[in-house]
Amino acid sequence: MVSLAVPAERNPLQFNSVHPVNSVKISSIAESESMKTNETNSTEAHQLKLSGFADEAGAAMEDQIEATCRLGWKWLDLRKVNRKPFYELPMDEVRRLGDLLAGGGLQVASVGSSVADWSRSVDEPMDKDLAEMEALLPRIELLGIPAVRVMSYKPLGGDPFAADQMLEERVRRLRIIQQTFSHILVLHENCMNYGGLGWHYTLQLVEQVPGLRLVFDTGNPVISPDVASGDRSSRQSSWEFYQRVLPHITAVHIKDPRPKEEKPGGAFHAAKYVFPGEGEGDVSRIIADLLARRFSGVVSIEPHLPRPSANEETSFEEAHIRQYVEYGRRLEALIAAAP
Repeated sequence: MVSLAVPAERNPLQFNSVHPVNSVKISSIAESESMKTNETNSTEAHQLKLSGFADEAGAAMEDQIEATCRLGWKWLDLRKVNRKPFYELPMDEVRRLGDLLAGGGLQVASVGSSVADWSRSVDEPMDKDLAEMEALLPRIELLGIPAVRVMSYKPLGGDPFAADQMLEERVRRLRIIQQTFSHILVLHENCMNYGGLGWHYTLQLVEQVPGLRLVFDTGNPVISPDVASGDRSSRQSSWEFYQRVLPHITAVHIKDPRPKEEKPGGAFHAAKYVFPGEGEGDVSRIIADLLARRFSGVVSIEPHLPRPSANEETSFEEAHIRQYVEYGRRLEALIAAAP
């Protein structure tokens, strides 16, 4: 097993209150003394660590770094680099990425892994997850990455309303995942997985998997049925989900969709993704609440916008970078406009 002692001096996530993970200091909303419900924003600059899934700015690592630098941000989240999932990136390319990050004064906030994600099923062998985790460990150590995003497997048979979702097996596997990444934070995302079926389901996982924290995605409740209601045509409320799981949130993903239609069988809704504050993800309200609570964790953009158009003067690569940067600027505007 690879040792994951992440050097504190390379950790980008230094917050008011800390959750000790070896030598890494990570934010914990629940434990922060400054995050009182009645607190309001001060005149000081916000404490949010702005980041983003930079593979939505470009496939090449150089384009991802360029977009982040144009925004003036110091953090980015890794998912795919040079069109490869981060865990498949050859070690020599990981080293070069580390050099490019250092040259730009950037740090990695988290890895968006495929471990237990919506493409994998809990009733199948865990081999893919185990292989991916084994590959991730040395890469995480090399770049000093403090957190990894995981999920809780897709609904059985693709049906969120299936009666038996094998909760016990999901919990068993998440405990293995948590133990494997014992020296960094394991962040569960509410996506098209068990925890994404509703806030009730996410809380079941948090309560049964010691050490598991959350990255809350503002957009995913909008496209997800409210399974607890029993109504296949229902949709969840991002604001309610956020409020219910707030004590367990360490990071936030910003997506903002407008649902278009329901998929057959009452599964997940199709959506059009728009700029932050223009959809139904309660983004403005959640940002304002995070600021009022003096949240000092990572807030990452994950635009999911339609592909931009190129022209004679602008390449596809440049168009992607510009769209990503515009999304980041729109988020900054929401932050500035928050009461």
